Formats: sequence, C-alpha cells, structure tokens
Amino acid sequence: MYCRKLGLELIEVSNGVVHINASEKAASYAKPVLWGFQSYPRSAKRTGRGQEAVASDRVTEARRDLDAGAQYVIIEAVRAEKILGV
Repeated sequence: MYCRKLGLELIEVSNGVVHINASEKAASYAKPVLWGFQSYPRSAKRTGRGQEAVASDRVTEARRDLDAGAQYVIIEAVRAEKILGV
C-alpha cells in the first residue's frame, strides 16, 4: 500500500473538500483501521451548506463522529479564534 511505503500511520478523513454525509464519513474512517492505520475524522470548517462552521456545528459533528466509533476527532485550528474562541 502506497501510504505504508511512505511511512504514514495515520489517515485523516474529512468532508471539507468533497462533501460526504455523516454515514459516508463514518464508513470512510472505518476502512483505514481495517488496513492497520489509525484513522481520525476531522471536523470540517464549512457546513454542508457551504457556510463557515460555528462552534456548535463543530461540536455536533465531533459528537456524531465519536458516537460512530471514532477514538479521536481533529478540529482544525485555522481561524479558531473566530470559530471556537481560542
């Protein structure tokens, strides 16, 4: 597998570039685990409506990912001071 040859151990699954619904996203981060990788979903910076995600959108998405079986969730920190108050 190409990712393994590069020495990668973690695969990030996100719906930030290509929009996928919650069930497709959950199925997407289960596959790399079966292949022996760590797989972390990432909270998208935009909603499915193309708008900037607010903190409540990100929390909802992270909870949904954790409920679907994710061990961890990555939340992008770019412009986090506006979105999350960091």
